[in-house]
Amino acid sequence: MRRHLATSRAWLGVLLKDLPRYLPALVRNDSAYLALCNRNERLQAAPDGSGYRCDWRWTA
Repeated sequence: MRRHLATSRAWLGVLLKDLPRYLPALVRNDSAYLALCNRNERLQAAPDGSGYRCDWRWTA
């Protein structure tokens, strides 16, 4: 039962915290999905719009 509760809480967290960020970027017809990253990570857009730089030390 505890495992089920933990899994349910994790999914609820995804729905409340991540879905509002991810869904609009994924349903658009442009390259907005390229700017998606984890909540604790940041991407820096290139000045000329050619891409992004990962602004964190370690990646998964």
